[in-house]
Amino acid sequence: MLPDLQPGDGIIYSGSTVFDRIEQVKLGSDATHFEVYAGDGMVWTSLLRTGVDIYPMCQDEVLRVIRPLDPFDAANAMVR
Repeated sequence: MLPDLQPGDGIIYSGSTVFDRIEQVKLGSDATHFEVYAGDGMVWTSLLRTGVDIYPMCQDEVLRVIRPLDPFDAANAMVR
């Protein structure tokens, strides 16, 4: 069960594919992917072949959620 997510929360994933396992061994960590919660079930992340954008959140393989100490400023985060 995930905690109540707030925009700006970091979502750390652990993968289960062979490539994820190689990455885990290489990095010495269970974490394989990081996303930032945008709100309304959406996250900022980078997906293979499509790049960085806002996508629906996947709740599978969530390792942990971290919350920044300072309030998240979505407008400045999206400046390109």
